[in-house]
Amino acid sequence: MSLNINTDFKIIWDNNILLDLFLLRTKDNPYIIYIENFFVKNKVPIYISSSQLPNVKYVLNGHLKRNGINVNPNKILQKFVETHNVRILKTPSYIDMDLWYSNEDVEDELIKLSAETFDAYVMTRDSNFLKKLGERGISPEKFINIISTKRKDKITMLDLTSETLYQYPKIEKNIDKVIKKSNFIFGEEIKQLEEKIANFIGTKHAIGVSSGTEALILSFRALALKLKKQEYWSKEDLIITTPFTFTATGDTILRSGATPLFIDIDLDTYTIDTQLIKKAIEKYGSRVKGIVPVHLYGHPCNMDDIMEIAKEYNIFVVEDCAQSFGAKWDGKMTGSFGDVGCFSFFPSKNLGGFGDGGMIT
Repeated sequence: MSLNINTDFKIIWDNNILLDLFLLRTKDNPYIIYIENFFVKNKVPIYISSSQLPNVKYVLNGHLKRNGINVNPNKILQKFVETHNVRILKTPSYIDMDLWYSNEDVEDELIKLSAETFDAYVMTRDSNFLKKLGERGISPEKFINIISTKRKDKITMLDLTSETLYQYPKIEKNIDKVIKKSNFIFGEEIKQLEEKIANFIGTKHAIGVSSGTEALILSFRALALKLKKQEYWSKEDLIITTPFTFTATGDTILRSGATPLFIDIDLDTYTIDTQLIKKAIEKYGSRVKGIVPVHLYGHPCNMDDIMEIAKEYNIFVVEDCAQSFGAKWDGKMTGSFGDVGCFSFFPSKNLGGFGDGGMIT
């Protein structure tokens, strides 16, 4: 088994592991205290499939009553949630219904299905369940052996699954609302997002589009309509930007009919060098129609200098904010300085979506 132990790994605790902890059954599972300490100390999420919740509570309550233990099971569960990093995974509805009236343990099947859906492991001391789980099953003994012999040697650059699971119940709840209405295009959620982003960024308008790329090209063409009374710029028209960016920045300038004029970056910030912008305008004169500063890695460009230059030479500013949602320059949000701000909600961005998306402010 290859299990890369780190604070983001996903392990569902089977009912017997949870009950060992709740009932202090160290005789049945001598490793439970060590395992619990590891999860708590490292703030590792304890995943539970939603189908487990009523069953664990039912068994816990029954055990306490049978043994005359005068403890409220709700208090035990409440304390567990308050002191541990507990995450609930939904139990999928697409289980094979034949299993319901077969000799299979349906509860195990549901937990196994959750593990498969979210690419998780299941920690259990049920030998039969371990066989059924195959590579997804891990015993307490195996878990102890792995964490004592294997250490994490690298941090994943991008782990969208862990990011999603961190807030999965909220995501699932809102997706279910959309599915219930099935109003997938231009639904009320789009209007709500536009209003919230306009308020957050501090602009009069925010308009949802299909991607950050579309945000840029629509903005360039809208500015051509406004300033040249035609839908496209001319090839002789130059729009200043940085070469140190994603290809869409320069590509959308070309697709709007203009020609990108690349200005080098400031090596201290990796954003466009504002001193070179002025030199380029002085060289090319009235052919320069606009500037596209690219806020990179969440670090904003020097918008004071850029807006001053734009005002002096009467040229437009389109901010490429694909990587800067929430970033500020001198206390003001990126996307609120120029004529237009263009945002991307590509999944890898700092505000990513399920699929692509973009916004114009």
